[in-house]
Amino acid sequence: MTEIFRQLKEKFIMKNAREDWKDYREALTALVNEFAGESIAVIGAGRCNDIELAELRFDRITLIDVDAAAMREAVNDLPAEIRGKINLTEASLTGITEQDMEAFCRQILDFLSERGRDLSADTFDAVLNNALDRLFEKALLAGQMLTDAIPKAHYDVILCNGVCSQLFSMVLFFVRSVAHSVASVLPEAIKIAERVEKRLSGMNERLIPDITGTIAAGAKKAAIYGNEDPENAQVEGAHQSIRFLRETFEPEERILQWNFNAAEQVKYRMRIQIVN
Repeated sequence: MTEIFRQLKEKFIMKNAREDWKDYREALTALVNEFAGESIAVIGAGRCNDIELAELRFDRITLIDVDAAAMREAVNDLPAEIRGKINLTEASLTGITEQDMEAFCRQILDFLSERGRDLSADTFDAVLNNALDRLFEKALLAGQMLTDAIPKAHYDVILCNGVCSQLFSMVLFFVRSVAHSVASVLPEAIKIAERVEKRLSGMNERLIPDITGTIAAGAKKAAIYGNEDPENAQVEGAHQSIRFLRETFEPEERILQWNFNAAEQVKYRMRIQIVN
């Protein structure tokens, strides 16, 4: 892993998540345990700071995430009897792997290094969109990876919490950061980044129905989705998931409060939708 990609990943690590998310984690775990059974899959599990693995009342627990190291970190300190129930599955909901993301970042940074201050709006726009095209080609062919990770009617319960808002968040963060870094030389870079944001929104519109539908089909008892739904606002990715679930199913809905970042006073109203 290159240093730039390691730094990018570290930007998305919430260092105080275990403490900040305690109340939300307990509430979400209690909700999930209402549907206790033989098996559960946690989609986008990461470090599992939003779910209490040791308290889940299931015989088998499968964690699914693109970041295998984060999942290992989540289970390393658990008691042996809990670890024995847990299976780790490395898979990307979008089909975009960490290696793909690293190649995306490297393509853009190599271009900027070669050009130096000799940038134009057309060339910058072209290299960004070329790199995005490569990512989207992977995403549009990801159906089999998704169904392999989540076979039909395979788990009693599937939990997908706070995932749909994160599908392309690392891509967007990187593009915005690059655009601001070159804005003094190329003021048009900010507008170009805004167009990239619209492209990413379009990909969410295309992919989220497939992802959300595959998760619903994979659960025998309940598919549980948590999406950020602040009042008087929309969160990219989350609102597409909420809308699709309402249009396609008749989910039970509940509201939980997520103290996401206490230091920066960031809180989310989470809309929990249950399809069963």
